[in-house]
Amino acid sequence: MPIHLNIAAIILLAHLSSTTLQAQPQFMVQDVGNRSIQTSAYFLLISPDGRSNALGDVGAATSPDLFSAHHNPAKIAFLDKKWGVAYSHTPWMRDLTREMFFSYLTAYHKIDKLQTIGIDLKYFNAGNLEIADVQGNTVYMLMPREFALSLQYARKLSNTFSVAIAARYIQSNLAPDVFLTNHYDNGNAYAATVDLACYYQKNFEVAGHTWYFNSGMNISNVGTKMKYSQNGKEDFVPANLRLGLALTGQIDFFNKITIALDANKLLVPTPPIVDNQGQIILGVNPNQVTVMNSLVSSFNDAPGGSKEELQEIMIGVGVEYWYNDMFAARLGYCSENPNKGNRRYISLGVGTRYEFISLDVAYLFSQSPNNPLAETMKVSLGIQFNKPLNLKAKNQNNHEEEPTQEETIEEDEELIEGEN
Repeated sequence: MPIHLNIAAIILLAHLSSTTLQAQPQFMVQDVGNRSIQTSAYFLLISPDGRSNALGDVGAATSPDLFSAHHNPAKIAFLDKKWGVAYSHTPWMRDLTREMFFSYLTAYHKIDKLQTIGIDLKYFNAGNLEIADVQGNTVYMLMPREFALSLQYARKLSNTFSVAIAARYIQSNLAPDVFLTNHYDNGNAYAATVDLACYYQKNFEVAGHTWYFNSGMNISNVGTKMKYSQNGKEDFVPANLRLGLALTGQIDFFNKITIALDANKLLVPTPPIVDNQGQIILGVNPNQVTVMNSLVSSFNDAPGGSKEELQEIMIGVGVEYWYNDMFAARLGYCSENPNKGNRRYISLGVGTRYEFISLDVAYLFSQSPNNPLAETMKVSLGIQFNKPLNLKAKNQNNHEEEPTQEETIEEDEELIEGEN
């Protein structure tokens, strides 16, 4: 029986086709001008918080905050409160539908001065999508949902450097019990991934002013592939390398400004160029590449050579101003090559911190067509509990000075014992 899809269903099924719910080989590309990389569970890369979005999706090396687990879990080791929890909600494709959204919930707990554990939940709701016949009668209702649950462990190796590891379970329920490729499949897929991250921070004096230099790296979503149908191919999840730098200048006791830069590169195969029969004429067959091999080969597998490899790097830059560590204003820009997705937007935002509550708001102005976050406002709320774990070392940028390790550990143990 012929079916009629509403526009939201068409968008969803286009996504399903990119995740091998069909029998055709994945990554088949005819248009050499459109070279975007297709993966499953792309919601894993959605930036969840208002601060990062206002800074152009920058977060690998900015000062630690409650949403650090997404951008760089090693940063949570430098959070100065014992507990914290945060939540954000992001409308998705708001110009097409009111039903799609992305939600993020995260929390952390400091075991002691050196060790911190965290947990977060990402949830993507694509709405309820109707498949109708030519008379407009609903013949099927799709309810696609995806979520990922992660656990993080971060540890300071010194007063300036930390590392972290995270483990993640991913479940994608795109089209349960849908008739596909002449047989029924449940349309569900599962994966397990890990993140490896590090973070460095250092302060120095120039002309009587204090400056803070931060750098960070996060290799995320490295793990198993996802398979939606029995006869389909396995898809890569969006393994990603994020590198970041940030420089903060303490203008005076009340004012400081930060300039931050992030670069992101997917660590999955670049789609090959194929002929009309589906035969590869340039590039490699991604279905024959293992996850571990792709971590290295993804830097040198693009059919267009080094030029195309450079096009796969997404750049974000942001500027943040703080007054008295209470009010912030932010400006950012995120740029992705037109051949690799063409997500480009200017972002503005504000933030406030008062006592144990933080609130951040961002608004995105799309510079490219069909951006799912176009004209989107993102709001994130956070709460932290108990006194800072290192009162003497706390400074205006949420960094630590450099007391001896014995002094800081002794202070923190006394605080923890007192709170318990």
